[in-house]
Amino acid sequence: MVRALRHGVPNDDDFLFCFVNGSPLDERYALRAWHKAQRKAGLNRLPLHGLRHGFARLWLLLGGDAFSLQSLLGHTSSEMTKRYATLWGRDLKEIHSQVSPVDRLRLPSVKLTF
Repeated sequence: MVRALRHGVPNDDDFLFCFVNGSPLDERYALRAWHKAQRKAGLNRLPLHGLRHGFARLWLLLGGDAFSLQSLLGHTSSEMTKRYATLWGRDLKEIHSQVSPVDRLRLPSVKLTF
């Protein structure tokens, strides 16, 4: 449950995740729920912090920019953001095929004869 923000501006009293009664969701409870969901789904155990890494990777894959990602993750340096945003070879190949300016050039076909 998300507690309503006072005057539309978040402050230290606003919790992103809380129980129905408004008290903050503690870390142990969140961790147990996360591990239970993984077991139920038949997945290998992944640290809760892995969600942060997954979010960063998907943000970039879906077209988000690194500067916004750095701000969203609360990082003060781009070096820290690089640790979270690991793209794989196939990711880079897919991104390249979508945004490469060279692939978008419409050049006349040329026949080469020897």
